[in-house]
Amino acid sequence: MSNTPDSKQILSDLEDQFEAQVEELRKIKNKGYRLKGPKDLAELEKKLQDPVKAMGDTVAGIKIQEHLDEPEQKDSEQELVKASPTKMRNEGPRVVNIRLLGGTLISVVTNYYNYKGLLAAHKGKRGHYPSLLLLGVSNRHSPAMESLLSLFATAASSLAEARQLIKESLGFDVDVKAIRSLVKRLAARARACIDLDQVEQPDDFTGKIVAASTDGGRIRIRKNKRGRKTTKGRTRYQTDWREPKLLIIYVIGPNGRQEKSVSPIIDATLNGPDETFALLAYYLKKLQVKAADLLLFVSDGAKWIWERARQLAKKIGMTSDRCLFALDYYHAVEHLTELASLKRWDKKQKRSWINMQKKRLIKGKLKAFIESITSACKGSKNSVLKREYGYFKSHLCHMEYAKLKAQGLPIGSGAVESGIRRVINLRLKGPGIFWHEDSADAMLMLRSYYKAGRWEMLINMAHSGGLATR
Repeated sequence: MSNTPDSKQILSDLEDQFEAQVEELRKIKNKGYRLKGPKDLAELEKKLQDPVKAMGDTVAGIKIQEHLDEPEQKDSEQELVKASPTKMRNEGPRVVNIRLLGGTLISVVTNYYNYKGLLAAHKGKRGHYPSLLLLGVSNRHSPAMESLLSLFATAASSLAEARQLIKESLGFDVDVKAIRSLVKRLAARARACIDLDQVEQPDDFTGKIVAASTDGGRIRIRKNKRGRKTTKGRTRYQTDWREPKLLIIYVIGPNGRQEKSVSPIIDATLNGPDETFALLAYYLKKLQVKAADLLLFVSDGAKWIWERARQLAKKIGMTSDRCLFALDYYHAVEHLTELASLKRWDKKQKRSWINMQKKRLIKGKLKAFIESITSACKGSKNSVLKREYGYFKSHLCHMEYAKLKAQGLPIGSGAVESGIRRVINLRLKGPGIFWHEDSADAMLMLRSYYKAGRWEMLINMAHSGGLATR
């Protein structure tokens, strides 16, 4: 006979726990406390938090168990099992401990299904609790707790630091591997929501001036090597540099800067330029940017950007008179400085020449500007000078800074460069920091939404983006 308690026993135990917690809270309330200062108040608040959180978790546990016992839920469980590509065997009811938002481990009873066959076992597939998956319980953490732990992991500088913050602020310990697993599952479900075209339109950009930009960063990806392990039994690996691509979409305010009242859209991917522009097109369509007064695309001079940017405007239905393309002014100045450094001029001549070209760019004297660039590069066999000449000639049509300034529009891509710093450099890049590709891709997405101020939007996407059974 099985020793597994049934759901009635679980519910009875939870009801008893709730009554005990209420009584504990009542005792604290009725006890005489003299608050002599901040230390006494802090101690009282901490003492109150434990039973209050436990009460909330206990009530949630009761509601979870009641839901698991409903006939409709049993039917949904069977439908999910039948939809599995790998056959599964019902191993019967088991007690599962779930950590809820208050930090309490609550026990519930539900059916456990195991994957059949040696092949499934060979691939590391064990089984899962379908009814809990349908409630969004991932890795034995509730959806709200999964969101909170992922937020710690995203905001902290490392998973180890996140673990320490969780222990100090929430009062329990979570293994780094468990945090990593939660982060990857959350990001996978949110990304699935995009793949399934289920993202709700977050804002209305109708009649606004919208800017879009993209740029690349650098992180190191760890790949394990085949062959012998080290003398200490560790797998050898290599750490190649990869360029994650980041995109940003934001509203331009009356002062020509980013409108603070509308949070930007930020996302990033390791899957190359085509995937980046596919994401950019997706978000622009979802935001119905074609209804905006103007779309400004501003970026640096990277070759992978500009032809795709022109195709992007066509894909989202923006007419040419409502779409502007601008090369970042400050990158143009860097190239002017590079060009001048190759000329045999003294410092005063170089500075004077650079300042003259900067003035011409700002005032819209593009004909005089390109003539000066041509004169400086004419007859030279220097490959770098030839490259700089080609750079300015190809981007001359993207340098209408006088027109941009007259309309109160930005002439720089500072927004996306700031995004690179905050999303990538401050979290994924650093001395001795290496990432497995799937972990990096997950953190890129979570960090992007977090820094854009759209964490709640990410969580809503994750909750509607499908199930993660692994």
